[in-house]
Amino acid sequence: MIAAWIDVFGRLHPMVLHLPIGLVVGLACIELIEARRRNPSPRFTAGVIAWLAAGSAVLSAWTGWVLSFEPGYGGWALTPHMWLGFAVALLSAMAATVHVFVRPSRRRTLLAYRVLLAATVLALVPGGHLGASMTHGEDFLFAPLRAQAARPTPGTGASPPAAPAAQPEGYAAVAGIFAEYCYDCHGASRQRARLALHTPDAILAGGRSGPAVVPGDPQAGELLRRIRLPTDDDDHMPPADSPQPSAEQIREIERWIAGGALAAHVGGGDDGGKGDDGSSGQPPSRPPSPPGALDGAAAAPPRPLVDPSGPPMTLPSPEALAALRDRLVHVQAVDAEGRLLWVDFAAARSLPEEEIVALLTPLQPHLADVSLARCAVGRAALTVLAGAAHLRRLDLRESTVSDADLAGLRDHPALEELVLVRTRLSDDAVAGLASLGRLRRLYAWESGLSAEALERLASAQPGLTIDVGGSPPAAALGVEDEIRLTSDAPVPGQPQAAALSPVNTTCPVSGAAIDARYLIVYEGRVIGFCCPNCPGRFWANPSEYLARLSK
Repeated sequence: MIAAWIDVFGRLHPMVLHLPIGLVVGLACIELIEARRRNPSPRFTAGVIAWLAAGSAVLSAWTGWVLSFEPGYGGWALTPHMWLGFAVALLSAMAATVHVFVRPSRRRTLLAYRVLLAATVLALVPGGHLGASMTHGEDFLFAPLRAQAARPTPGTGASPPAAPAAQPEGYAAVAGIFAEYCYDCHGASRQRARLALHTPDAILAGGRSGPAVVPGDPQAGELLRRIRLPTDDDDHMPPADSPQPSAEQIREIERWIAGGALAAHVGGGDDGGKGDDGSSGQPPSRPPSPPGALDGAAAAPPRPLVDPSGPPMTLPSPEALAALRDRLVHVQAVDAEGRLLWVDFAAARSLPEEEIVALLTPLQPHLADVSLARCAVGRAALTVLAGAAHLRRLDLRESTVSDADLAGLRDHPALEELVLVRTRLSDDAVAGLASLGRLRRLYAWESGLSAEALERLASAQPGLTIDVGGSPPAAALGVEDEIRLTSDAPVPGQPQAAALSPVNTTCPVSGAAIDARYLIVYEGRVIGFCCPNCPGRFWANPSEYLARLSK
């Protein structure tokens, strides 16, 4: 809880940082005006502003320092920006302190105050510029001037287009595209949404929304999906008011991803191990199987979303799309042309099955990814999905689907991923699942399917990865050998007290009969006493009582 409030405190930095900027600059303007006046005005107002500037500068530096520990802030500009911020806070505090002692008769004090104020302004300008570069991009200030300079001058006529230069291949080609359109927000100095695109390792790491690139599958990552969204979409990248990559550059990125993308760069340099085409010369490596997978066979190579040899597809019906949105069903295109759809009923899971069927039926040829999680669906809905020839992913987690309902998907020609988490199936569903020849990933924890049934399914489909959740049982690191006793000492057992036989029968101190509980050993002899007090008296003067033992 405390850590969360510390993060909130750090995120106040964008709000408070403008206060010291305005106050310090305003204070400098006041001093410039006062320096030119023959009769300077009382300095009370300037003192108040000086302390407000100092306090807000300290708060801004403090919140900025806390914010710098959050992911997404780094690069060369962070360190000088931070130290210049500390300098502004220190210098403004010193200036405010010196101003307390400024009097008309103390001209040197006034001069010292103005020197400190000037130093504060000199630290403030580059510090603020570096902060703006981290927030808006390194070229934010002069980008309009450079864009204007790049346009042809009116009346001079456009020069003929130059011959196309030889384009770099592989990662080098897309790195230039990323540098031109993406580095301002996703580079070394700034990583919005925790995404960086300036190195191969950073691209593979992805961002807050998931993987940016999935090598070998251009449609799976966030990078191309967001580039291809309409420019008026909130998720479109680059932002609508920024320069946009050309269609050829987008195709270059798609070719790079389809060719394996970063397979050659994992753990290496930018060009290590690439062939002439910028690829590794090997098929893209498969990511490690998830914990709990029963089978880790190699995946089939990616295939296009739409079979190019098939009949041409039309666009989805606008009326059908509007009907989905009216019922709060999320619908989104997953291809560049908008022919294939992702449909998610998460916000409309209370709809009856009849209405779900009515909404999906007009869009059946366009369904590529459907989520019916937590929906009350059965045979009717799955019959519609069975006829969706381009359906690749189906999410039925926590739904009411049964074994018989699931059998309706038998022999589906395209389904690659199926989520059956927390459903109420039985082992009878395995026969239908085994018929899904394209299925590559199955999520089946708490689905009612036994481990034996899933083992049979994995054997029937060697290319299938089955995720049963959790982690596989850890193998024993070693077994301790049987304990063997090698000493000649007797085996430990019930401890036996040594036999102590006193030499006397009466207490040498009191003359009473001895009690076997009160024995001492003195000069090799065991002496008994009648009570716990007598041994103390004996030890005080043994010679007196030893004489009594001999009697």
